[in-house]
Order: sequence, then structure tokens, then C-alpha cells
Amino acid sequence: MGIRIHKTLGYGITNYIGDKDARFNVGWKKELYNDDYRQKFLDFLKDKESKIINTSDKLDISFTKASIEEDEHWCPADWVQESPFEAEKDHRKRPLVFASQKKWTRYDNIIDYYESKRRRDGGIKDYVQSLKKEYIYPYARYVDVRTGKIPGEKDYVFEVLRMYNSEFWEKTNDDWVKEIIGLTKEEFELYVWPDVPRDIKLFAEFLNIFKNPLDIYCLRPMIYTHWS
Repeated sequence: MGIRIHKTLGYGITNYIGDKDARFNVGWKKELYNDDYRQKFLDFLKDKESKIINTSDKLDISFTKASIEEDEHWCPADWVQESPFEAEKDHRKRPLVFASQKKWTRYDNIIDYYESKRRRDGGIKDYVQSLKKEYIYPYARYVDVRTGKIPGEKDYVFEVLRMYNSEFWEKTNDDWVKEIIGLTKEEFELYVWPDVPRDIKLFAEFLNIFKNPLDIYCLRPMIYTHWS
């Protein structure tokens, strides 16, 4: 059982192309397995926490710190999920997922493993299941990915979202949507997505992952299954 099924709930992309990807800084993965970065990241979080006034934001950082402090073996690679077999293909499009919670990742158990091996279709294949516009609990916040800001008021965004998820969306008046969140229906469909959790944003800043801070909003909620 050296090779097992990995399942990850997180925020990612399906078209990552390594160092050729214009959204990512070259070489950002070189320190992923550096154990020294555990303390460096904790120091980075403490510094950020000391400069924040908003109580909610402070709590987010506090929870992130606590989870890393409890895990003495934590290293940056724990938050990055990528099939090693896909990574070997270098510049071909492939999934890359960030998962900052332990409960968001798991291996198969022995029953999953043997059940998959015996399937006549060759077993479970690597795949991504998009969660579309559904956020991952408890990160219930939506932003315009072009700006990283909430369009209109938070409650109004959820009003539009409820309509979007209903059978009445096609008949929904475009002027109504624009009046309460300042965007057209088409803009809502294209640009309003679940916000990336603060801990993943801080992680990306710490490792200098993205060339432009707004590039982090290319990440979408998804479930990633792969063999490793």
C-alpha cells in the first residue's frame, strides 16, 4: 500500500503549469519541505496579528497559529496538494490545491484501497470535483475576484446567491441585481466567488507564491482526488 488515494477539500486551480504559470513566482515551492519554515511562519503570523485591529481577523490568525503550534512536525508542504505523478509532467496543465485545515485532507482506508483496486474500470482516477459557488464552512464570504472586495453589502450578496441557486435565476431582473450589489447578472456569474480563507492568503504572502496579490483569487473551492 505504498501508493494510496488522497482526498483533499480546499481552494485550488485545475490548470497549473509550474514555472511557466504567469500567476506564480518562479521557485515558490523550493522551501515547501523546509522544517525551519514552521517557526518562521509562526513568527510571521505573530507579526501580522500584532498589527491587526479587527477582532475577527485576529481570531482567524490566532486559530491558525494554534493549529501549527500543536503540530511540531508541520511544514509548508502540508498545505499544498499536488499529484507527484502530475507534477513530473512539468508544464502540462494540472490541479494544485491549498488545504489549510487538517480535516480537509485524508488518505483512503484499507477498504477504499482494495475496493478501488478490484474495480473493472481500473479503479479511481485522479479528478477534481468543483464546488462551484459553494463556500467551505466556516468561510462564508464572497468577493469580486477582480478587486478582492465584497460587492455591495454581505447580506445582499447572499440574497443574490440564493436567487442564483434557485430555478428563478434566468427570470431574475438584471436591474435588481445591479441595484443591490452594483453588478450585472453576468458579472455576478463570472466574478463573484467564495473568498479565499485568510490563512491561505497569509501563507501565500509568506511564501511569495503569487506575482500579483489579486492572483490568489484564481483559487476555487474544490475536492481533489489523486493517487500518491
